[in-house]
Amino acid sequence: MTAGSRRSCLVALLLLVAMPPCIAGQSQLPPLPGYDAKANPQVDLNRALAEARSSNRKVLVIAGGEWCVWCHHLEAFVKKNKDVDDALHGAFVTVKVYYGTDNNNAEFFSRLPKALGYPHFWVLENDGKVKKSVNTGLLEDGKSSYNKAVFLKFIQDMTG
Repeated sequence: MTAGSRRSCLVALLLLVAMPPCIAGQSQLPPLPGYDAKANPQVDLNRALAEARSSNRKVLVIAGGEWCVWCHHLEAFVKKNKDVDDALHGAFVTVKVYYGTDNNNAEFFSRLPKALGYPHFWVLENDGKVKKSVNTGLLEDGKSSYNKAVFLKFIQDMTG
């Protein structure tokens, strides 16, 4: 093997290691509540829409899975920030829909605007119409969590 090909192999290996973790695949990360590959997302959405109508809220569909490190960051962020958790659940009925190698829920997601990464949000009116498709990268803090002020503003903007 030449020095150039060794360098190329090393660069390729470094790129693989540095790739963002939210690529749908198997993971050694622990399970996350709500992301069930065997669930029927349409049934879950129908329940959420009924609850949203009766409570005058919107529905927040969250796509992801336990393989997605940013889904874990989102879960930790919401748990750590009671004000965010309260605002989120005061404004939305949430539905987590699994996306990954175990089940890509293609039929369900085909009716929504394309996700740009994971987790991904879709805000639905309580009649089921899509209000907004949201790349959650816009809500991140640039490290390994979410920006509280930006996240709270997102919630406020979606409920107005």
